[in-house]
Amino acid sequence: MPSYGSYRVYHHPSAEAKRRKLVNIFSALISVGEAVSSSSYAVNLLSSDLNNFLRSNSDEDEIPQSLMQIAKIARSAEFSASISRVSEALTVGICVCVFVFVCFWCFGDCVCVCVCVYMFVFVFVC
Repeated sequence: MPSYGSYRVYHHPSAEAKRRKLVNIFSALISVGEAVSSSSYAVNLLSSDLNNFLRSNSDEDEIPQSLMQIAKIARSAEFSASISRVSEALTVGICVCVFVFVCFWCFGDCVCVCVCVYMFVFVFVC
């Protein structure tokens, strides 16, 4: 009977939901680790190219291809738009967090906090 009980606990809807959340968290952590790893490789490549370019003695050396690509990316409209969207989302997130904290601190009621958040999102974000 212990195996049947463990089977029932394992397949219980709340246990499955928690298990799915844990799997999502671990997959997100793995994705963040992979992103950090690939970005560290790119930063290493750029820093070595910049270091070699700056340490070269001759004036006729051409700019390394990686630095030219970074300059081209920084000038692109898509990059500027994505930076703008990220900063906007970050600002809205910070404002919502501050607003929720102030509402909860002033009123202390979860229902009131939900109403305050709804009003803030409806008035300022939409």
